[in-house]
Amino acid sequence: MAWWGKLLLAGAVALGLNAAPAGLLDILDAGDQALTGGQPARALGLYEQLSTHAEGKPAATLGTARAQLALAQQDTVGAISAYGLARDAWLAAVPYHGFDASIRRGLAEAFLGLGETLAAAEQWGAAFAANPADPSLWYQLAPAHLERGDWEAARHAYDAIAAAEPDNTEARYWAGTLHLLTDAIQAQGHLLHARTDPFYTRRSDRLLAALSDLQNITHPSHAAGRLGIAFLEAGEPALAEIQFRLALEQEPDYADAWAYLGLAENQLGKDGRMAIARAIELEPDSSLAHSIMGHHWLGHGRPHLARPEFMAAWQLNSTNPAHMADVASAYQAEGDFASAEAWYQAAVRQDPDDATFWILLARFLLDAFSGELNDGLLVAQKAVALEPEDPAALDTLGWAQFLNGRPRLAETNLIAARQRDPSSPATHYHLGRLYLAQYAWQEAVESFEHAVALDSICRGCHRSRPGSYAQLAQGALEEMGH
Repeated sequence: MAWWGKLLLAGAVALGLNAAPAGLLDILDAGDQALTGGQPARALGLYEQLSTHAEGKPAATLGTARAQLALAQQDTVGAISAYGLARDAWLAAVPYHGFDASIRRGLAEAFLGLGETLAAAEQWGAAFAANPADPSLWYQLAPAHLERGDWEAARHAYDAIAAAEPDNTEARYWAGTLHLLTDAIQAQGHLLHARTDPFYTRRSDRLLAALSDLQNITHPSHAAGRLGIAFLEAGEPALAEIQFRLALEQEPDYADAWAYLGLAENQLGKDGRMAIARAIELEPDSSLAHSIMGHHWLGHGRPHLARPEFMAAWQLNSTNPAHMADVASAYQAEGDFASAEAWYQAAVRQDPDDATFWILLARFLLDAFSGELNDGLLVAQKAVALEPEDPAALDTLGWAQFLNGRPRLAETNLIAARQRDPSSPATHYHLGRLYLAQYAWQEAVESFEHAVALDSICRGCHRSRPGSYAQLAQGALEEMGH
């Protein structure tokens, strides 16, 4: 039984209240056991039974709040309404217990589930102010500060965690990333440690590469721009936006910074079109700016507007296979699969030794043509032959093998891809589909949940939109009834 429940009921007996203390203690104990045993719905029923007694109501309010929060954390379909019930339950406990640390923590978790990161950070901060000696609060404060965009406070929190736990690679990654804003030496030390974790290797390497490049960049605006690009590559558009704005403060006509600023704004859920248009105005012959504008329109579901921008980028830099692949993606989105395949094939011919374009062609063949699955498999095999350790190539090959009815080979390559890059939502989704076909329900659910989490979170983004794999995985979970 929870210690707080015993204290509350013992206090009721001491005050001489009319109760059946043994019976109440039994109900509370059964509720606590149900909650600990992963049965929050049963616990909730017991706490509601406890609340029918006046003496049991204080303990029941806390138990109900804990059970409602546990139910919300289990609910992948109606999570928003479930977190709303949890928030209300924690608020209902306040008249009995005040805003103590446990209630503030519970409220913070509920607010986070509702997407109200500022309210969550406020609760964590108040709990920490009341008890700064509690080191566990750093673990809640750090992500809360991060999601509200309080970079200095977040850096301080992650530094504290890293100092207490030097092998905590998540804290090391974020401490290093945030130190890039102020202290390159501190950043490098943290990132070198973080990269030992496969989950953070690729992102840390991109940031470390930027640190290396900065040693040869003397112009402040170009240094800020290079760091902004690294943040974009690492999937941190909020930090990238800061750097591009800093670059433009120092050089207002810096066209590339305008283009990348628009890209960062789009990733943050804002409208980056005006910034990209400014880049094109400053440099009409910039293939980069036209390409980014094309991606802006493609991201807004308007491929007929994206294609002319991609074509302009290709005409300005016809030897870059990335522009050919962009044109192909626009045709694919328009449903013109014949033209799309021709352009993907052209990208491969332009640089046949780059696995990237073989991967794109393979994914197109697997996704667009049900009758081209074997061709997709052959192309995926070529990508792995070029880059045997590349997780995207292994993932594509595993997916091709699954679609071609070779589940054992598929599982081997998908697991290899996951080991090399555990942060890939595509790989987790593909593994989920494989496990689902094998009736391995628990493994499928876990893989789909990882895909949803990894393809939906944007630190520092107040409006994080789920990506395509998150949507596919969420649909699979709903069909499974989870």
